[in-house]
Amino acid sequence: MKRRPLFLILVAIFLITCFAQCVEKNRKEINGITVKKEQLKVKFGNKSKELVFEFNEIPPESVKRKWKKIEYRKEFQIGGIEKSILLYPSKLRVDKNNNIYILDNKDYSVKKFDKYGNFQKKFGKKGKGPGEFETPFDFDIYGEDKVAILSPNDNKFGVFYKNKIYEHKFKLMPIKLAFIDTYNIIAFQIMDPITFSPFQMINYKTGKVIECKNFLNKNTFSGESTGMLPFLLGDVFRYDKRGFVYISAIMGYVLIYNNKCEISGQFKLIDNIKDSGLVQRKQKLAGMDFPIVRFPRLREYLFLSSNVFGDKLFINNNQVKKDSNDIVIDIYSLSELRYLYSVLLKNIGNIVNIYFTDNKLYIIKKDTSVLIYEYKVI
Repeated sequence: MKRRPLFLILVAIFLITCFAQCVEKNRKEINGITVKKEQLKVKFGNKSKELVFEFNEIPPESVKRKWKKIEYRKEFQIGGIEKSILLYPSKLRVDKNNNIYILDNKDYSVKKFDKYGNFQKKFGKKGKGPGEFETPFDFDIYGEDKVAILSPNDNKFGVFYKNKIYEHKFKLMPIKLAFIDTYNIIAFQIMDPITFSPFQMINYKTGKVIECKNFLNKNTFSGESTGMLPFLLGDVFRYDKRGFVYISAIMGYVLIYNNKCEISGQFKLIDNIKDSGLVQRKQKLAGMDFPIVRFPRLREYLFLSSNVFGDKLFINNNQVKKDSNDIVIDIYSLSELRYLYSVLLKNIGNIVNIYFTDNKLYIIKKDTSVLIYEYKVI
């Protein structure tokens, strides 16, 4: 009986030591200041798990929307049901001369229009050869007439520049890409983001591949949580010459990478996850348990589209005005790592995508038209 208190004391010391070591794994010292890493609780089947990320903790904060008035005036329109110039437009980019580039999925190409909406040329076509695609899903531009088109099912992207076509083949079916400079492209994949980083920097001219800093902690993402992680879905954009930006459509994280492929800043969108979507459920198949990945439902996305122009991040919000023809646009500063204000676009109707510059607004609608507006925030 006399030994029992000592035994309990030793057990308590052991547990406290283990807890301290576990906590310490998720902290690091920077200039003498203890910094904790970001964590997020997710569900795998009936179990929950704390996942740890390889970037600093983002303190929770309650931010109320700051509304500003926006005035916009329609200038012209490209395409529409009565025209065949666009079959299924889905994404848009604008170069420094205001030329407009539109991804037309059903034409397997990117089409270029001048700033007045006149058709100029197109890049790509259906097929499996160089410059041909089976599933064009994303694209980006750099300068004028340098166009990269990504086709996940072909496991490749092609770059069109000065009558030349450069191609790069993958193994992991990336779903997004972005130019980072003249010859380097960032590819974003979610098929195996543990073994390989979700982001690779690829020199399409030399074929050199650099793995960017993985923001997923391999220890906490091991075991049941490995494999394709649909809650990583989001967008990737070039951010000046400083690198690129990743915006998570489900978790709400905004990560800024520098030109060395390292994380240099982070913050969160102001909306919290409504219906987490961070779930893998198990299902018995042939007498065995397999993790079945459920992709997020539309209502779980924090935004439907986004774009970066200059220092600003524009978010087409999916959590406010859901049952309305009005559209909420949240605007953030990337250099200040914070939310700025929101604007309301009234009676816009069914849209596919929205793209902002500093004074132009481009809206892709489900009727295959692209509407171009001039706008001003009051």
